[in-house]
Amino acid sequence: MMLMGRYGMAFLVFSISNLVLTFFAASLTAFVGPVVAGSGIPEVKAYLNGVVAPEILSFQTLVVKVILLISKCFNY
Repeated sequence: MMLMGRYGMAFLVFSISNLVLTFFAASLTAFVGPVVAGSGIPEVKAYLNGVVAPEILSFQTLVVKVILLISKCFNY
């Protein structure tokens, strides 16, 4: 689109795609895996200190983290 001089349309497509990916990541975090909302460093430190938190190292947390990371990479 930019090669044809349609800068406004290119900006609109870019903005909408970023909005969709951000909404997808936010809704996935809120509804599927609220445990993955942070960076994970405090949870891992607590786990290494002996605090038992079964949700931190579950398969669902891994899957949600991977999907969110892929969504984040496509967002730029």
